[in-house]
Amino acid sequence: MKSTECIPLFRWSAEQIQHFPMKTVSTFFCLLIHFISHSTARVDTVQIYSTQMSRSFPALIFQPDVTEGSHEKYPVLYLLHGHSSDYSGWNYVEMQLRNWADQFKIIIVCPDGNYASWYVNSPVLPQSKFDTYISEEVRLYVERHYPALRDKNFRGITGVSMGGHGAIYLALKHPGLYGLAGSISGALDILPFPGEWNLEEVFGRFRGREDLWQKFSCLYLLDSHCHPDLRFRIDCGTDDFFIQANRQFQSKLKSMNLNHEYHESPGGHDIDYWIRAFEDQLRYFARQWTIRPRRFTHQSYGK
Repeated sequence: MKSTECIPLFRWSAEQIQHFPMKTVSTFFCLLIHFISHSTARVDTVQIYSTQMSRSFPALIFQPDVTEGSHEKYPVLYLLHGHSSDYSGWNYVEMQLRNWADQFKIIIVCPDGNYASWYVNSPVLPQSKFDTYISEEVRLYVERHYPALRDKNFRGITGVSMGGHGAIYLALKHPGLYGLAGSISGALDILPFPGEWNLEEVFGRFRGREDLWQKFSCLYLLDSHCHPDLRFRIDCGTDDFFIQANRQFQSKLKSMNLNHEYHESPGGHDIDYWIRAFEDQLRYFARQWTIRPRRFTHQSYGK
C-alpha cells in the first residue's frame, strides 16, 4: 500500500520548542523558507511486508520530481534511524530530505527499524530479522515500485547512532549490495555498552558471550569482512560518547588502505551535530555518484 502525503514538518509542541537552543530554532525556520520555495520532491508513506517477520512496517520514500513519461532511473540512499525512533523520526531534516531528493536526483528510503532492532537478525529473538528485512525485502520493494538503479555502485546506506551501526554492519555483511556506506554518530563498537539501549535484549547476555557480540560489532566485523571496493564516509562529534569507537574504526580503515572519508568536528550526540553532518554526507554520496545539484543558493544548514 502506498500513499502520497504531506508529512508534518514538526512534531513538537510549542512548549517543547521554547526550550530548544535559539540556534536550532533559527535553523529550522531557515530550512522551512528554503523548502517552501524550492522543493518539488514527492514523499510516499508505504507499508512494506516482511515474510520473515510476518508483518508490515512503514517507510518514507522521497522521490525527485520526475518528468511524466521519463524512463530515467536514480541512485538510492537508505537512511536508518536511531534507537528509540522510527521511520518518521526525521523531524530535523525532513525538509532537507525533500530538497536533496529533488536537487541531487536520488531516491531516499527511510525504513522502520522497530525502535531497537539494531538492524540485525537477532540471535535470541527469532521474530527480529531486520538484516534480512532491510537488505532484501525493503530493497526489492523499492526496486519494484520506484525508478531505482540496481547496480550496487548506485546504492548507498547510512544512518545515525543505531542507524550508523546498522548501515556499516549491513554494508559489510552484504558487499554485493552496497557500494557506499556512511555513519553519523554511529555505534561502531557495541561491546563497551552492554547494559545500554536494549542491546542485551537483541544480542543476548554479554558476559561470557563476548565472541558472539563481536560478530555484530562493526569494529570487529571489519577484520573478517574487508571489501576493497566498498567506500565509507564516517562522521562523529568530538564530544560524542561514540567518538572513541569511531576513531578506532577509522584507524582500521586506514591501516587496511580502504577507501574512506572520516570527519570529526565539535559536537555531541545531538540534533545540532546531525543537521550539519547530514548535508555533508549527502554531498559525499552525490559526489561519489558524480551528481551535481541543480541549484544551491543557500549556505550549509547548521553551520
